[in-house]
Amino acid sequence: MPVTPPAATRWSSMALLRRTVTRALARTLAPSLGLGTALVAASVVTVGPLPGGASAAQPHPVRASRVEVTPTPSVVGRLGGQRPATIRSGALTPAQPVHRNLAVVGATWARGALGTGDVVQVRVHRNGAWDAWQDMEREDDHAPDVDGPGGAEGRKVSREGTGAYVVDGDQTQVRVLSTAAVAPVVQVSVVDPGTSDADPGPGATAPGGAQAAAARPTIHTRKEWGADESMRQGDVGYGQAHIAFVHHTDGTNGYTSAQVPAIIRGIYDFHVNGRDWNDIGYNFLVDRFGRIWEGRYGGVDKAVIGAHTLNYNSWSFGVAALGDFTSATPPAAMLTAIERTIAWKFTLHGNPATGTVFARDKTFNRISGHRDGVSTSCPGQALYNRLPTIRSAVASMIGTLKRSGISRSLDSGSTPDLFTYPGTLNPPTVSGQVQRLASASPQPVVAGRAIGKGWNALDDIVLTPDFTGDGRADVIARDPAANNVRVYAGNGRGGFGTMVAHGGGWNVMTGLVAAGDRTGDGRADLLAVHKNGSLLLYAGDGRGWVSAGVVIGTGFGGVRTLTSAGDLTGDGHPDLLGIRSSDNTLVLWPGTASGGLGTARRWGSGWSALDSLTAGPDLDGDGHQGDLVARQRDGAMRTYYADAAGKLSRYNFWGAGWSALDHVTSGADWDGDGHADVIARVPADSTLRLYSGTGRRDFDTAPVAAGVQVGGMDLVRVVGDLDGDGRTDAIARGAGNGNLYALRGLSGGGFAAPGDPIGKGWQIFDLIEAAGDLSNDGVPDLIARTTGGELRMYTMTRSATFAWQIQLGLGWQVMSSVTAAGAVNGDFNGDVVALRRSDGAVLLYRGSGPGTLNDAVVAISGQTDLRRVMGVGDFNGDRKNDLLAEDNGGKLWLYAGDGSKGFSSFRQPVTAPAGATNVLG
Repeated sequence: MPVTPPAATRWSSMALLRRTVTRALARTLAPSLGLGTALVAASVVTVGPLPGGASAAQPHPVRASRVEVTPTPSVVGRLGGQRPATIRSGALTPAQPVHRNLAVVGATWARGALGTGDVVQVRVHRNGAWDAWQDMEREDDHAPDVDGPGGAEGRKVSREGTGAYVVDGDQTQVRVLSTAAVAPVVQVSVVDPGTSDADPGPGATAPGGAQAAAARPTIHTRKEWGADESMRQGDVGYGQAHIAFVHHTDGTNGYTSAQVPAIIRGIYDFHVNGRDWNDIGYNFLVDRFGRIWEGRYGGVDKAVIGAHTLNYNSWSFGVAALGDFTSATPPAAMLTAIERTIAWKFTLHGNPATGTVFARDKTFNRISGHRDGVSTSCPGQALYNRLPTIRSAVASMIGTLKRSGISRSLDSGSTPDLFTYPGTLNPPTVSGQVQRLASASPQPVVAGRAIGKGWNALDDIVLTPDFTGDGRADVIARDPAANNVRVYAGNGRGGFGTMVAHGGGWNVMTGLVAAGDRTGDGRADLLAVHKNGSLLLYAGDGRGWVSAGVVIGTGFGGVRTLTSAGDLTGDGHPDLLGIRSSDNTLVLWPGTASGGLGTARRWGSGWSALDSLTAGPDLDGDGHQGDLVARQRDGAMRTYYADAAGKLSRYNFWGAGWSALDHVTSGADWDGDGHADVIARVPADSTLRLYSGTGRRDFDTAPVAAGVQVGGMDLVRVVGDLDGDGRTDAIARGAGNGNLYALRGLSGGGFAAPGDPIGKGWQIFDLIEAAGDLSNDGVPDLIARTTGGELRMYTMTRSATFAWQIQLGLGWQVMSSVTAAGAVNGDFNGDVVALRRSDGAVLLYRGSGPGTLNDAVVAISGQTDLRRVMGVGDFNGDRKNDLLAEDNGGKLWLYAGDGSKGFSSFRQPVTAPAGATNVLG
């Protein structure tokens, strides 16, 4: 699909809407062509032998007679048959012979020549008698687009016409009934599809039996129906494949399996030589025996622009049922074949079977009938009625689509890693010191282990900094049976020392909060929420208990989770955070010098998905308190990291199944390793479990050697698993010779030395990036930009060769950085992201299937301090593809993907060690 320069106005749905050429205007401007009687013969079709080695009779070419329907004086009275009362004139062809009882008949006329009340009809002579006249469907809108990528084909077409009507008698005749005083001139094509080595074609039943869900079905090629490739005109156009339009072809339903290749050849000839299209209009044709046939040339696995639904071809592909299904029931085998075709194409192009999509100027079901786009009876009422069933069947075949992602894990882990180097940036030079920069898991803790049993008898279990005065973290819990509080001294190694029970009357409390040192005396304190909503402060004595409680706040009955978060406001006093149930607002209550509370302030909104909150307080070891562990209502977890100002500037998603745990608590180092830990109870077995903190976040460990020398290379890129061995591979380019090399990943994260080049001449590119699986074939791809601004996609194979390449667009020299980002928007296709040099806009080019990009939208604006963007896949653990960016100072930033429209404009700081700048990819 050609793409105009990204900086300019591109072809978009709204642009097309503004540029729509009305049918009336098109008719006014179209030239009038006077076509005389003609006889047209196509060239001989030469194809391979029949399946099984059988030989065919001497083939003869497709022959199409073109005759005009000639107005005849007083012809109306002699036309016979049923006709509208408004008919004033008529025209009739002589009876045309039908060779071997099979022909394709169609009519065309100068654009606008037929009035709205005019009728074109056909009849067939068989068994010594004429059948009744049948209306030929006027398919003014079964045509190429006149706008967009396929517009060149449509704009050269000056005639309108009927569908291709398949007749199976020995003679045929066409007539025109007109409301005008003189019937218009209509040209009739009677196509003898000839014979071919392709006849009789494959067997009458679809081979292979049951197909795997959404797997590629058996698709018979153009060669198998005897396509004369010299007949095709123009270039192949590639667009999008968001919609499947279902059609029928009209004419007989009683064809034999052996006749199908000839029928398709006849339709092909009429579409090209009768309608003046570049090729057959449909992308696929399905016969009544359940066989699927390749239609328009260009690759069944690509988004080839057809000529089946005027001005919506560029968004869709067309599947035509061979036959007339106005009232006839479509055979089950045909319906199954239609379903398999659409399921495979939708899987390939990342489309769901159900739901709607906007195309050009209106909204369509993903699987629609021809009539949903334009005014026509196609695909026939009987087939149209089956569309809901087809949608359901296709959805079942597809199952859950896999979103296209980016794989950048160098150490066989689940998190994306990077290459970095200490060379210069402009121009880039890579020494032999390429390093691996491994990222931490989004999960801030390791797998849990049991540290006690029988904890179901207790309530309000909290982990607290040193409460007993021995320098070790402790656990406090309320004992409902004894109506008191237990203090469990920690041993500093992840286990327990002594337990002491204190006080009475604690059943009036609905929650305990480990408060840290609120009073400033160096001792840990305790907070408790009373049933009446009051918040009480119990000052610790430093020996394992507290003094009498003091009310420091009211109204806390409406706060569903409360935690002491450390000093977030920078005034030296610890603060509280909680989620207000009434509006799901995150509220901060600032601490005072006496341990009381200041005026509450809003600290965040939209926290409805969370039901539990506990402070870290410094989970990542960056020295900033205010980190939080939060549990979602669905049992997934989140970690929020605070910056120097106490604001939650970074967040990760991790874990699942935590709804089976309760009393999730953090805020102290239980096992003595220097990192804050998480403790939680498992009610199912009454155990208390320790989840040791890692103290890590992002890229906070020193880079290590990549394990391969790449001296003389001017780029190295992580591309993903090329050879399918489960290890991530890379590519490198020779700085002097332009050769491209594959670096095979080794177990443990290293790489094998470069072997023979996998490509030459790559010095013409000033940008080469990993594309993820942009082509949807299961193997990583590359995108590359020439120095002239042409962006290309190169699809790779498991042997690190290149299967094919396609131009993604021109004018990309205006971008300072381009990357593939996986599926970023709401569909399942890989997308491309670019950083525009002039204004720092981050542009999202939405993928629409193998090798095609939609128009760009501005995902983020004003990022003028960035020098590079990188697709990293799911970096923060929320199962959405994110964007990593490097600013001019070498600092890394994360733009979290939202999974629907692009990225959050709120960028999050990413930690990386000193010297980890100059990221390679």
